[in-house]
Amino acid sequence: MTQNYRELHRDQQAFSRQLHDFKHHLTALHGLLSARKDKEAAAYLDSLLENAYREAHQCHSGNDIIDAILNCKLAQAKAEGIDFSFEAEFHVRTNLLDTDICGVLGNQLDNAFEACRGLAPGLPRRVHADIRQVRNFAFFQVENSVAENPLRHNRELRSTKRDGSPLHGIGLRSIREIAAKYDGSVRYDYKDGVFLSVVTLCFEEAEKRKS
Repeated sequence: MTQNYRELHRDQQAFSRQLHDFKHHLTALHGLLSARKDKEAAAYLDSLLENAYREAHQCHSGNDIIDAILNCKLAQAKAEGIDFSFEAEFHVRTNLLDTDICGVLGNQLDNAFEACRGLAPGLPRRVHADIRQVRNFAFFQVENSVAENPLRHNRELRSTKRDGSPLHGIGLRSIREIAAKYDGSVRYDYKDGVFLSVVTLCFEEAEKRKS
């Protein structure tokens, strides 16, 4: 959670710097065009558009915590060679606590990335997240590549690791507890080399809850 907030603060600072620099970019372009340096102006504009294109791939879901988590994971995926994509629409203010949103989505993605790291070299490593609100339900769906069906002999996804670490299984247990807190549900599925985790939370709109 702390790391996600740090990433959010960093992104906000970067955006403020971009706004501050915008007038300088326009001044530079005006100078190049006034000097009839069309090729230089075109190259400068291309560099600005390239940066804007990269920023467009950042998450702008309507929820700062979801944005921070997905943007952080996007950078992590790039560093680890994981094909990470997402769709996120979360513009309705709700009674869902930021810590609970982080607990669900953060743990889902951590598990998905860990599964991808365990794949043999050469196998595709993909993670896709889909977060959205439908009526009074919040859906957190994460798909990831896996080497084999983890549900075949372990329907409850209980930890099978033997090193005695008390942290194993805590993420899954946390997800279940948060889902129960909001009268929600947790579902896992597998098909054709892809593992699916779906968490549903019931929420109240923040404005309605205050009235």
